[in-house]
Amino acid sequence: REGVELAEKLRPDVITMDYEMPVMDGISAVREIMRKHPTPVLMFSSLTYEGARVTLDALEAGAVDF
Repeated sequence: REGVELAEKLRPDVITMDYEMPVMDGISAVREIMRKHPTPVLMFSSLTYEGARVTLDALEAGAVDF
């Protein structure tokens, strides 16, 4: 949630985002950021088991790279 609020407040040129976060997962955060203020997002994740699905979800949500 904090990342979404900061993106709206600071209006960065690009955002780096991890999939694993304490309150809201990265996919949900990207969707909300894209809805409120579209910004290029680079997703990062150390997941290996579900890596392929998470990658596709992130790109579908609006991330520009993973």
